[in-house]
Amino acid sequence: MGIARANDTLRFDNLPPGEYEFGLSVLSANCVVTSDGGAHPRITVPGGGGAVLDVRVACSDPARRPQFLHAAASFREGVSAFVFRVADPDLDVERYVWDLTDCRGTSVVPGGARTRRGLSAGRTRGLDTLTVVAVFETSLSAADVAGRCTALRVADQLGNTTPVVELPIRSVPGVAPSASVFNASTIGSTAIRTDLMAVDGDGDFVGTFVAVRVRDGVLFPPDGNPDIGIYNVAGYLGDAIPDLPLGSRIQYGDVYAVIIYLIDAAGHVTRLEDADLFR
Repeated sequence: MGIARANDTLRFDNLPPGEYEFGLSVLSANCVVTSDGGAHPRITVPGGGGAVLDVRVACSDPARRPQFLHAAASFREGVSAFVFRVADPDLDVERYVWDLTDCRGTSVVPGGARTRRGLSAGRTRGLDTLTVVAVFETSLSAADVAGRCTALRVADQLGNTTPVVELPIRSVPGVAPSASVFNASTIGSTAIRTDLMAVDGDGDFVGTFVAVRVRDGVLFPPDGNPDIGIYNVAGYLGDAIPDLPLGSRIQYGDVYAVIIYLIDAAGHVTRLEDADLFR
């Protein structure tokens, strides 16, 4: 047992080798543990000691921190989809953090949590209330995520953050949206246009997240696989998708496919892909 302050270090001597779980307590209500493991991080101490456990805590101005108004998520065929609505008194929400966890703050995703920045630009710029629809593709199966949670956190430009919400991955009543029209095609050599009409038997369709599969090395260093880029970190409300301009970075012939994800208020998701862009 020990007491740690900001930028402090606690040292424990003569611990036998093995697995240990630490419990963080007496945190201020405006503070959130943002490191893997949450308030119950675990560590393996080898023979001879020498293990180091880093814990990160973000403390917010209670009057300025963002606040979740709604959040829902689902997992389907490797796709982790979510929708959330968040309010922010300073109109400066900037990023969200996603993870799949054991529902106690520890990541089950190779590489851990992912952060997407950019909510302070585009359609979500300068809003007191904003809605995000988004996905992360994973290599995990339904069996891998059984009993797990989708974890979400939102922060503003000054680092004020919501608490982490962990949404259990389970079957939710209702049906996923679908598309009566979906066609992506080249507009000459200047753009990729996507025509889409979504339908939803539950009447709770929220929006569309869009990604593009492009030639290896166009967006990221070459690795032998096509690159995947996203149109907008916040997704789009409704089913209207802007044209993807072709130019200096993504050129005519670089785009192999357009991928869309239709997401409703319960987090249900449908993934569709069009790899024939010439009709």
